[in-house]
Amino acid sequence: MREFGKTIENIVEYSASNPSILNEVEGILLHIHAREISGNSSFFNLKLAIASLLINFFLEFVAFLVLPFSSFLKFAFCILVALLCPEGFKIIGYIITYFITNFQNTTNYFRGILYDLLEFISLGNLSKIFAKSLVYNLETCKRFTNDSTVWYIPEPIARHFHRSRQPQYSSRLISGTNLSTLKDMFMNLVQLQADEKEVKNAIEQYKKSFRDTL
Repeated sequence: MREFGKTIENIVEYSASNPSILNEVEGILLHIHAREISGNSSFFNLKLAIASLLINFFLEFVAFLVLPFSSFLKFAFCILVALLCPEGFKIIGYIITYFITNFQNTTNYFRGILYDLLEFISLGNLSKIFAKSLVYNLETCKRFTNDSTVWYIPEPIARHFHRSRQPQYSSRLISGTNLSTLKDMFMNLVQLQADEKEVKNAIEQYKKSFRDTL
């Protein structure tokens, strides 16, 4: 646990001192992840969509229940609005106020649901299409990892894609390249707080090796 805590501390410190480089690394990690997901079967993506829906619903339900402890001011405001609502609408008023006061998280949640539902409609092909679009747009991947500092703007949908879609074991090795090893290498560079020149060299080497596979 101490090592895990130290790792998180290193990443946070590296993010504060090298925000642009960290964004570059996140873009590369997203690109590697997309290469893995592009090799998934449609059926496997459907199973991941089901798991995503269930897990996100559970997490959102828990967040709803623990609101009095996680943010008492928001809870108090929800109660106040509920009390001001007419009879028969108090619970609805509480729920709507909860969603409004947690606008960004709520938007992220429903966008995630929409993405997963579209995965079903496309019979598991949505993530394959999205992954391939990221793979062939290496230079723009870092834009999909930019988080807004404005409270009402949700996180990029690529965040949900990265969290909820995991690669099949068979898709981790593409064109003789062990993609999991590449992920670990870039994560280690951040965790060990490598200097900027070393990280940039690793990024350029990755880009060059990827272009050579096209």
